[in-house]
Amino acid sequence: FSSEDDKEQIKSIDFSPTKLSDCDKVYPATAYKSEWTSSEAASVSLDLVSGVISYIPSTKVSHTSTVSWSMDQNKFFENCSPDNYGVWASACKYYQQCVSVVGHGITEKTASEYIDMNYENVAVFIKSQNSSGLKTTSRKVCSGDRCWQKTDNIADACSVVTSTYKSKVVANSIFQFIPEIDYKRAHQLGEKASGGYGECLCILHKELGIEDDYSIGYCAGEEFFTCNRRNGGAFCGRKLKGSQSD
Repeated sequence: FSSEDDKEQIKSIDFSPTKLSDCDKVYPATAYKSEWTSSEAASVSLDLVSGVISYIPSTKVSHTSTVSWSMDQNKFFENCSPDNYGVWASACKYYQQCVSVVGHGITEKTASEYIDMNYENVAVFIKSQNSSGLKTTSRKVCSGDRCWQKTDNIADACSVVTSTYKSKVVANSIFQFIPEIDYKRAHQLGEKASGGYGECLCILHKELGIEDDYSIGYCAGEEFFTCNRRNGGAFCGRKLKGSQSD
């Protein structure tokens, strides 16, 4: 931990979790005071009976609020990912220690064997608890006579690319949402998938052997091609219902 104050704060947290959901909470150790001021504008009023004009000067009011940060299984992968630290990550170290306690209890190790998990260990543990038996599959979606294939968790994994090009953050999103991909492979793919949303989709489709098509474009191996007027306009990636390619 970064300081003795951190250690003292951690001691104040009630660590008695027995399952992952116990760690999805607000962490009091992250509390800080937020102060701001608001202003009331000056005003002038006229008493229609007496004709007296009253002037009320502008005023400033001070406010103080205590803010604490929360963390949960879904936010952990992105918010606590290395290279993505910010104010939203204040609860990461406390969440990681909470999950460490849960993991320690599940393995029934002795107190002397307890260790604080790092980011990778926590990510792997969360996935091991939630992804058993899951498999990536696509589904057909139709609108009128136009249909296309959609793979929800691939789209979820790649959605982070719209807000960051950091490969580690993209890699951890891939690891979170794709049950077939382990942590090491996710980070190998993240290097390439961070180039763009379409590129991310195509890389994961090739990796998993899934053929999808999109309204925004299409894949040729790992390369993504955006729709334009020459290749069919806004719906170049879609299939017509009842066509030979359907």
